[in-house]
Amino acid sequence: MLFRSYHLLIPGPRCLRFYYHMLGSGMVTAELYVYSASGKLHFEANGDQGDNWKLAEVNIDYSSHDQVGIP
Repeated sequence: MLFRSYHLLIPGPRCLRFYYHMLGSGMVTAELYVYSASGKLHFEANGDQGDNWKLAEVNIDYSSHDQVGIP
């Protein structure tokens, strides 16, 4: 696990925005999960995405027990 947040205490829907850069033939997959009972995948990018930063916006309806994680 590269990153896993503390338990989130912010109720209600939120938008998580982040930039990512994936250049080259060695790029495999970038993933973002919200860890709750389901461990739901909310974002995925595969392979070479070009030589520029891309904005990702993920709408997440947090509960008080969820965590955001990047495997």
